[in-house]
Amino acid sequence: MKDISTALRTKYIAAITSLTDLSGASVTLYDRVPANAGDKYAYFGGFTDIEYTDKTAYGHECTQTIIIVCQYTMNAGGQKEIDYIGNQIIQFIRTRTGFDMSPDYDEVSVILDNTSTAMRDIQGGVEYQKSIRFRHKIKEI
Repeated sequence: MKDISTALRTKYIAAITSLTDLSGASVTLYDRVPANAGDKYAYFGGFTDIEYTDKTAYGHECTQTIIIVCQYTMNAGGQKEIDYIGNQIIQFIRTRTGFDMSPDYDEVSVILDNTSTAMRDIQGGVEYQKSIRFRHKIKEI
């Protein structure tokens, strides 16, 4: 049995190549968010992995969460932009762009497990966060 987390995160980075906001500006996907990330970015949230094994193969049922953050000054922005960025991520992952996991793994399935959105007031503005979690079934080759 191998640790799947790094291999899966690497495939996410390869698949999610060109996120943009509504104005066409680039939105970066971070493994670790730097202090100067700006006001719109995405990052890897939680990861879970449950082994599923039978007499013939090793496998994983794992979830990967991506969190999108958009910060605005008061009376600017809204949920439309975070939904726009989230939809791009969903399309990149659900269409399996760049998800050839050979030679070590074969992705059996991927589903959108859940999404949630939250808003909070911050100093001088508002912050929206959208969490998107995908569930993967992956077989070791």
